[in-house]
Amino acid sequence: MFKNTFITMLGIAIHCTLFAGQIENRIEAEKFDRSKGVGIKEISGGKAVNNFSEGKWIQFNEMNMSGITSITFRAASGSTGSTVKLEVRMDSDKGKVLGTIDVPVQGWSKFQEITMPIASASGKNNLVLVSAKSGILLDWIQLNTK
Repeated sequence: MFKNTFITMLGIAIHCTLFAGQIENRIEAEKFDRSKGVGIKEISGGKAVNNFSEGKWIQFNEMNMSGITSITFRAASGSTGSTVKLEVRMDSDKGKVLGTIDVPVQGWSKFQEITMPIASASGKNNLVLVSAKSGILLDWIQLNTK
């Protein structure tokens, strides 16, 4: 995702981090347009979607999915078991599945960034995140190209 590069200008080496193939399209999870059964919780540095257990969902309306190849999530879980599942669907909580991720259970305060490739989508669509197993605390999502 990141490409470290050294640039030499006027004999001075400058270290740069380039965001290769990534668009700046990070969305705070609590900024959803519609939801079913979730809450919003204060966390260190902001807010996150909580009470995100099986069958509950959040929806982001009219997301431009053209060129999007993956989605990165910042999530945590303290549920029982070893992993919890999150589905990404198009247009509704019963819509086409674009992808599914497993969020490892490591504690409610141990956020992880997890990237999931998605099935091809284009144009503007409603993006729906559905909890398919146990509970998730979701801080943000990021739509990525390449």
